[in-house]
Amino acid sequence: MEHVTGKKRLPISISLPESEVYAVAWTRLFWRSLVAGVAIAALSLLAVVVNRQAKREAVLTGELEHRVKNTLAVVASVIERAREDAQSIEIPVIATRPHSVDSAYTKPLGPDPLAEYQPGRLGSH
Repeated sequence: MEHVTGKKRLPISISLPESEVYAVAWTRLFWRSLVAGVAIAALSLLAVVVNRQAKREAVLTGELEHRVKNTLAVVASVIERAREDAQSIEIPVIATRPHSVDSAYTKPLGPDPLAEYQPGRLGSH
């Protein structure tokens, strides 16, 4: 149209309030920050749960190791008793074994509580 009328167009300026210009950007920033905060909270909660589970697993592993050692100590005691008294069919169960297998092989057991035991003989009352 410039060539028909011979007039130049003037640039038109429209101004908007600053709050309207940045409103969409602020809304987008809010929602992205909210999503990031929820993600961080979820990851933190997951880390706490994993940490607790690892501690629980360590405690259970220690308890299992302790019970296995005690079972092995009982088995070793039964085998030892069977060797000592190969003629007897009855094998008494002894509850006075050391607390762990490690100490069973390093400490003497002390006096045998069944040293006076004789199969077939009743005690006097």
